Amino acid sequence: MKNRFNYIWLSFALIITIVGVVLQFGNLKIRVAVPRPDLLPVGLILCGVILLVPVLQLLFVRKTKQQVIQEQDERNQKIAALSGSFANSTLTISLVVTIFMLIFLGYMTIVPTFTIFGILIINRLAWYLYKHHLEQTI
Repeated sequence: MKNRFNYIWLSFALIITIVGVVLQFGNLKIRVAVPRPDLLPVGLILCGVILLVPVLQLLFVRKTKQQVIQEQDERNQKIAALSGSFANSTLTISLVVTIFMLIFLGYMTIVPTFTIFGILIINRLAWYLYKHHLEQTI
């Protein structure tokens, strides 16, 4: 199941990247209703590559027997969970500070501001619901 999800993720990332490359380097004249159509291919390529890096690491980096044993160790699992939690908190704080700075400097309008804050709220809600689910099942 986990491997199947990784292949779906890989396919999605490759499609995004290929569409971006075709739009950037192909001689296609496609009209898209976005404010900056010249940045659309670059954005697609960037998003595709950002999605590709972790899934390629998950799929194609082979682990030694010792690494698999260490991964299954409870202490290492707790360390990984704590580091992931810290990274999530750091990302949330960094995004909030960045949004504040962009608003303060006049680069951010109201729509992207509330969109990003909405995503942050969804992130926190997902964290709470999954934590509650784990508390009920474990």
